[in-house]
Amino acid sequence: MNTASECGLTPQYKDLESIYKKYKDLNFVIVGFPANNFGSQEPGSNEQIAKFCELNYGVTFPMMSKISVKGSDMDKVYKFLTQKAKTVYRTAKLNGIFKNI
Repeated sequence: MNTASECGLTPQYKDLESIYKKYKDLNFVIVGFPANNFGSQEPGSNEQIAKFCELNYGVTFPMMSKISVKGSDMDKVYKFLTQKAKTVYRTAKLNGIFKNI
């Protein structure tokens, strides 16, 4: 999940944490990838980001180091994950799993 601490959607950390806690024992993992690509909404250091998430939203799911999630300097891991997600989505859509999409 691309995350940012100074974004209008930052409160979703609380919901993400709830989902993570509910399903983590079923081998479901949410991984946060802080990025500063969108309007400089993640200006802090890795330590500041982790502290903010833990103190303000009780985040216990894994938070990675800050990376780039778009453009020519997109991190290789994020590129891999987003390409895999697109492939899974397309396959599911083709197989009729997402009928309303």
